[in-house]
Amino acid sequence: MILRIASPMAAILIGLAVSGPGGAATLTDTDKAFIDAVAASDVAQVEMSRVALERLQTPAINSLAQTITSDHNENYQALLDLCREKQYAVAPQLDAYHGELLRKMKSAPSTEDVERLYVEAVNADQSALNGLLEQTAGNSNDTEVARFASDMLATVKSHSAVGQQLATGQQ
Repeated sequence: MILRIASPMAAILIGLAVSGPGGAATLTDTDKAFIDAVAASDVAQVEMSRVALERLQTPAINSLAQTITSDHNENYQALLDLCREKQYAVAPQLDAYHGELLRKMKSAPSTEDVERLYVEAVNADQSALNGLLEQTAGNSNDTEVARFASDMLATVKSHSAVGQQLATGQQ
């Protein structure tokens, strides 16, 4: 399973952000695609974690869900600040994949099923987000966008490491 925001990610991998006329940083379509993808990811991560927290019993997974909720809410606020600075309106929505995942989590017959779905989704999403952030941090010519991606990267790598440990039973 991968994060289903493929078209914005594809745009990031194909194009590079550039500066506007006179050197003033403006958002290119690539910048906008990056911001839209991160906003959608933040919303999905928070919603998945919220649903998971309603049914979780494993302390380590509960802790990860609380951390992800806090970190992605904080990240989303920083993203909104960047959008205000760049005069770009972002309105993230859950994609079909995450909508279906949330439905499955809500209707899962057991806590173990919810935990499994959640950990699998976190690992897939964090991996996809990690690639997107690395690409943008290393290639964006917009310094604020690149710095945002770089700052978020450490958090995502931390979530990935914990998620991988949970998936292999190393709680």
